[in-house]
Amino acid sequence: MKTINFDHKLLTAKLSNIIIMNLITNAIDIYLFFVLTVPIILSLTASNLSVLLLFTIVSIESLLPCNNINQKKWKSHMNWFEISKLLGGLAGIIAITYYRYYQFYSYNVIVTILGINMGEAILSDLLTGSYYNAAAGIILFLKVPWTIDELEIRNLFLFPLSFNWILGYTTWNAAFSYGFNYSLSTRLILLSSIIVSYMLQQPYTWLSARTYGLVVNMILRSIEITYLYTPDKSIITTYNNRHNPYIRILWGLCNFAIIVLFV
Repeated sequence: MKTINFDHKLLTAKLSNIIIMNLITNAIDIYLFFVLTVPIILSLTASNLSVLLLFTIVSIESLLPCNNINQKKWKSHMNWFEISKLLGGLAGIIAITYYRYYQFYSYNVIVTILGINMGEAILSDLLTGSYYNAAAGIILFLKVPWTIDELEIRNLFLFPLSFNWILGYTTWNAAFSYGFNYSLSTRLILLSSIIVSYMLQQPYTWLSARTYGLVVNMILRSIEITYLYTPDKSIITTYNNRHNPYIRILWGLCNFAIIVLFV
């Protein structure tokens, strides 16, 4: 009877190489994600013409007989939350584009749209037992400024939210996305909006960047224009995520404490 000898050092080296290569591949995919999304969101945030151009391209693409939209797979992932979030995002884009064109806006309309979009996530958290994160979202919305000075709108749509509020929203929404097993793109797109606001050197542009980023991410997922947005081809877009329930609870609790104490 032959004895099989394992070279543990060789096996360890091979496993280390696999882990390192996976880390490098994932890091490259995340970098390329920002290379793709940040310029798009930046262009939309800075110009109404870019908004019109984007929706023209998407409309033409959807009408082509050989378009890239995988309708069966896309529809299978469009639940009530996805549909309401898309409609809410489109409502936000229409309002921001309109107000930017006429260089004024209704504060009540913007806060209502923001409240509806946040409320959808808060309700989803409540229905699935993520009470800490839901409470964090409610407090976060209550900390939106209720009175603002008149803001001059030219090419950029400005809405006064503090940097702490933006960070609170980012970690709150990321925890919600994680708890519902959404793909990594839904969390990374939050950072794209912050990067755009930083590039414009105007934090008050964050709300418009976030609104455009939300819809852009959904559009890119639907048309699968690159492997980054093709399901299970990269770490960016996967439909087989499974969250850790303990991490979800802890993340929600941390969000509640952060938003109460620092926002």
